[in-house]
Amino acid sequence: MLIIILIGLFLFYFILNYFLIKTPEPQNIDEVIITLSRGECYGFCPVYSLTIYGNGTVKYIGERNVNVTGERIYTIPKEDVQSLVDNFIEINYFGLEDNYKVQVTDASTIITSILINGRKKTISRYVGGPDKLKNLENEIDEIARTNQYIE
Repeated sequence: MLIIILIGLFLFYFILNYFLIKTPEPQNIDEVIITLSRGECYGFCPVYSLTIYGNGTVKYIGERNVNVTGERIYTIPKEDVQSLVDNFIEINYFGLEDNYKVQVTDASTIITSILINGRKKTISRYVGGPDKLKNLENEIDEIARTNQYIE
């Protein structure tokens, strides 16, 4: 009897996690919102944030240590947004930890988030974390073409 209960609990846990942790496919790409912000460090790290909307609109806000400060709004191809969403799904962003932090100083905190089908996941990374998350952060910058403002 105990084995049946344990198997039942395991199945319940597996099914619950599968549906709650799996990164969903967007029902409507236009309703997706992706964000990235790079915070201060003790050096000259670029400090900025950006929001990418599913329709291709990008809102960049440069704060410090960037070539362009202030707000810029521009458009990228909707296909690029879909490609980025596909990568969030591929790395199962919703299944990653909410925080990655190593006890060091002089680094920048990077915060990413995605809103899909009314579900939002945010990850804060201060050094450490999986390579697939670091690659995603860089891809967000690449697809949003932030180099034109920060370098």
